[in-house]
Amino acid sequence: MLNNTYKNAFTEVYTILSYLDDESYFKIPENIVNAIKKNQNLDYNFYIDESIPFQEQKLLKETKAILFNLYRDYLIDIKYKEILLNYQNKKNLELENLKRQKYNPDDIFKKQNNDEDILSNSNVSSQNILIEVKKNNIFQKLVNKIKKFLHVS
Repeated sequence: MLNNTYKNAFTEVYTILSYLDDESYFKIPENIVNAIKKNQNLDYNFYIDESIPFQEQKLLKETKAILFNLYRDYLIDIKYKEILLNYQNKKNLELENLKRQKYNPDDIFKKQNNDEDILSNSNVSSQNILIEVKKNNIFQKLVNKIKKFLHVS
């Protein structure tokens, strides 16, 4: 089940597709257009303001993403499609590199080593110290309750 944001986006996309010329419109497979039509929110009213340029229309970000994919997959000329795909791959690689720098697993271990260095420099032992935890067994608990009841220590 789609949430309303995506249903609204499909409404916006379907409205925009109605402005395409026939040649462009029929480049998009019929099953894609039917899926967009089927999943739109019929209660959402969206209109293109023809008095302002298309770039300035207020569209949902989901609408822009769907339109980009339709353009990339069906409407763009083949010679420009390769350029667009190369650009998109370059941007994705840059984004992955940024994520790798931010969440690099090697840096996690470096940070752990730095924490250990700080501990050793501040005369705090980084050795594991065992702490004895005394757990009373059932018999000991019973004896303690009896002592409490009798007020004996």
